[in-house]
Amino acid sequence: MRHRRVIKIFSVTKTIWHFNVFYVIVKSLHKFNTLPFKTVIITIRAKILTVTYGVGNEHILDVGCGRGLYLIGAAKRLVTGKIIGIDIWQGEDLSGNHMENTINNAIVEGVRDKIEIETADMRKMPFTSENFDMVLSSFAIHNIYETLERKKALLEIARVLKVGGKLCIIDMRYSDEYTRVFEENGICEIKRFRTSLIFPIATVIIGTKC
Repeated sequence: MRHRRVIKIFSVTKTIWHFNVFYVIVKSLHKFNTLPFKTVIITIRAKILTVTYGVGNEHILDVGCGRGLYLIGAAKRLVTGKIIGIDIWQGEDLSGNHMENTINNAIVEGVRDKIEIETADMRKMPFTSENFDMVLSSFAIHNIYETLERKKALLEIARVLKVGGKLCIIDMRYSDEYTRVFEENGICEIKRFRTSLIFPIATVIIGTKC
């Protein structure tokens, strides 16, 4: 009985600690809505896209595009190419996650003509195989909670990517899992690095379809 009470007390204490940490983080978020922070985000986005980008005529897919941070960043580098963004628009995954907001952001940034936006599940994409020159995804795949379901999304990314095409996955969890699935399914030359200047800290995975 005493053992159970100790566990219960520890559990409650741990929960309170997690809440306090979360509260501090939330109270600090207003600091992120500043010009220096936005500049850091844009700079990191530019560095990541520079590593994976081609000449500007690519057919690109953004998986789980959300409000369009990387969708718009990639579109700005296009000359004659096109980028498609897909999402299922779940508000619990991202505040303000609505297609209309993404469209408005693209209009404000002057790239609406280079972007197509669709409602689609990354685990069953409505695209033919080997369709895209580049597939990117930023902070999206981890929102699929089950391992087998995440694998479906990863396999779909590999499927729709052209041979010789590049993928770029940015996420804060499951990077080893992603790397293993890609290595087993035709993605080679995989490189990884960490983004230490943004919250949350994430791993960037870059690879080429063999």
